[in-house]
Amino acid sequence: MNFCSICTSGVPSVSGGSCINSCNIANCQSCASTDVCSICQTGYTLNFTINKCISCNIPNCFQCSSSSVCSLCYNSFSPANNGTVCVVCLSPCQTCSAADQCATCQWPFSQTPNSAGNCFMCEDANCQSCDENNTMNCTICNVGYTLLNTTCTQSCSQSVCLNCSEGFDICNTCAQSYYLFFITSQC
Repeated sequence: MNFCSICTSGVPSVSGGSCINSCNIANCQSCASTDVCSICQTGYTLNFTINKCISCNIPNCFQCSSSSVCSLCYNSFSPANNGTVCVVCLSPCQTCSAADQCATCQWPFSQTPNSAGNCFMCEDANCQSCDENNTMNCTICNVGYTLLNTTCTQSCSQSVCLNCSEGFDICNTCAQSYYLFFITSQC
C-alpha cells in the first residue's frame, strides 16, 4: 500500500496517507480535508461556524460573518454601521474598535491606549507601554531593554545580569542567587 506524507503543491491535504485531489467546499482554495476548508479563494472569506467560503464584498474586510456583514477588518480599519463597512482608524491608532477609539496605538505612543481609547505618550522613550495615570511607570519595554521595577534599562548580554554598562558586557548587578565576579564583571 502506498503512503503519502507530503502532497505536491496545489493538492490540498493528506488524508489517511493519500493526497486529496478535490475539495468539496465551493470557493475553497485549500482544504485541510475534503470537507474542511483552510483558505478561501480571493473575494471570499471563511465562515468558521458553518465551514463555508462566503462572498465578502466589503472593502478592507478580513472576515465576514455573512456576505454583507464584516466581523473583522484588516489592521488600521474598524467595522462600522453594524459591520456593513470598514472605516479607517484615525491616527495614531494602529488598530481600533471604532474609527476614533484605539485598541492599540502606533509608535511613539504607548502601545496600550487609556480606558477611553485615546493614545498617550510615555515619559521614557524606551517604553513600549506605560501606565495611563503615571506615564513615567513603564509596563512593557522596547526590544533591547528590560523592565526593572517601572523603568526600562538596556538589556545586558548576560541574562542573569540586571544592570550593565559599556556595550552590555560589563555587569554591575546580578540576579538573586548569582554573584558578581569582579575580575571579569560577569555573574
